[in-house]
Amino acid sequence: MNRIYHICIVFLLGAFTCFPQVSARNTEMQIKGSVKGQQNNIPISGVEVSTSAGEYTLTDGLGEFKISAAIGDELIFESPQFKTVRYRIRSDEDVDVLVQGFTETDKGSFGRGKSIDSGSALHRAYLDSASFYKKTDIKKSIDFITKSVAELGKRGNKRALSQSLTALGEVYHYHKQYDLAIASFLDALESQNTTKTSFLLGKAYTFNMDFENAKSTLEPLIKVKNMVPFQSVELYEYLGDAYLGSGNIEKAVAFYGEGLKIAEKNQVSPKVTDLNSKIADAYAADNRSVEAEGYYTNSLKLAKRQAPQRSIQEKEKVADFYNKKNRFDEEIKMRKESLNELEGLLAESKSDKSNAVSPDTITSQQINYKIANAYIAQDNYEEAIPYLQKSIVEADSDDDLIIQKDATRKLSEVYEYKGEFNKALETYQAYVAVVDTLYLRKEQEIAQAARFNREIAAKQSRISGLEQERQLSQSKYDLAITGQQLEQES
Repeated sequence: MNRIYHICIVFLLGAFTCFPQVSARNTEMQIKGSVKGQQNNIPISGVEVSTSAGEYTLTDGLGEFKISAAIGDELIFESPQFKTVRYRIRSDEDVDVLVQGFTETDKGSFGRGKSIDSGSALHRAYLDSASFYKKTDIKKSIDFITKSVAELGKRGNKRALSQSLTALGEVYHYHKQYDLAIASFLDALESQNTTKTSFLLGKAYTFNMDFENAKSTLEPLIKVKNMVPFQSVELYEYLGDAYLGSGNIEKAVAFYGEGLKIAEKNQVSPKVTDLNSKIADAYAADNRSVEAEGYYTNSLKLAKRQAPQRSIQEKEKVADFYNKKNRFDEEIKMRKESLNELEGLLAESKSDKSNAVSPDTITSQQINYKIANAYIAQDNYEEAIPYLQKSIVEADSDDDLIIQKDATRKLSEVYEYKGEFNKALETYQAYVAVVDTLYLRKEQEIAQAARFNREIAAKQSRISGLEQERQLSQSKYDLAITGQQLEQES
């Protein structure tokens, strides 16, 4: 019988400090803890520990766990043996969950045999390894997921198989292989229908610009109760993205607004910034400049309280808005602010390697190039030239051939506008040389992409084969059971 136990959570550092919520999701840390029986300190293994940001692990044989999380995330403990426990992370204290009434007898009820427990632990270990390599080595990550599926055997339980296929979908999604991610999530839902996998499927549809399927997948999840606040915010955010993508501005703003209310109520500060910015994007797409500017003003103020990179991202988005409205003076001012912040950030990272700037899509050569374009739009060629020259030098230093090509071509055109034809010709020849280099680079990238796709297809085929073997074995087993029942009845 499945009994419900009372839970007592102990924070090992005693009184804890409430840090400003603005720092949430900016800095991840390792949260450690354990789940044990309160009366006899018996460790409870196999408890699912997850965060509202999507991290996941199981307690080990000592009842202990480690999980990546950030201040503001919600820590969730789930097990058939007790009611789900939730705790909001406020600092890096260790977390102990003590289960009242848990006995040595109950310990055996977590599995149906020693071999099954060890197999389950190995399956989980493979998935943990896949998660570890997800961002850095897609091939290794998929290899570990393949091993996790193979570990289940021909009659592995559907829940574990669903976990493996969901993990596979998350790996594909991170590496922008959205079609493969969608296929993996659909397979996972066939094995076990869960809110998490349905949410990830809807998210993948959104990123794949399949907005109708995104809406039909995500909208039923609105009715799901007890969804953690961060996931609820993201649910409304992706629904807003889907409606914005399909051109329904009013509904997009409405869903963004619902997400914003939940984010503000639960102090999910990064999402408050994001959703103000997305509401502004929606109004801008509908040519409602006054409303858009109001929300952009909010997002700029909020972004300043977060990591410097986030502030730069928001400034560049607002500068793009000014550019579309031909407000070039305001655009130039905003981009110069971004450039100063970015250069200061890069200088800090060089002097302090422990505080290195993570790679980002916004670069100083890109900002310089856009400032130059704004000056050119005003026919102010003298001001544009030094920004183009600086963009070319920085792009060359960073091996950014795309920006180097565009800035070199634009500089040649500026010299031509000014009547400096010798400089225009010289710069154009430099542009042709960059184009040739870029062409060779693209050929190499296409060959590498083709080889990568073949390798991924082979790994996907292996996983599909294992899944088909399991399904065939299950069908044979079910048929044998049916045959026995018919014999007994006759």
